[in-house]
Amino acid sequence: MLDFHSFRHTIRTKLVEASVQKSLIDDIIGHSSAGASIGKKVYTHSQLIPQKKESIEKIIYEIDFTKIRPWNKSKFMQVL
Repeated sequence: MLDFHSFRHTIRTKLVEASVQKSLIDDIIGHSSAGASIGKKVYTHSQLIPQKKESIEKIIYEIDFTKIRPWNKSKFMQVL
């Protein structure tokens, strides 16, 4: 059975397969690195946005996005 955390596992696996460094993966998926120094945790406030974007764009999704309908076209959004 899949749940929200399944996405985290999938993304982490895909990022590892794309050779993204562990500390950046942890930052992207919201985990704190156990090996991070106190200086990094307290004093470093970089968001690493360009590096995160580049890493995320390395992920290859095996989904045919053309089959996904816009939310407003969903039967859940139709008024009866």
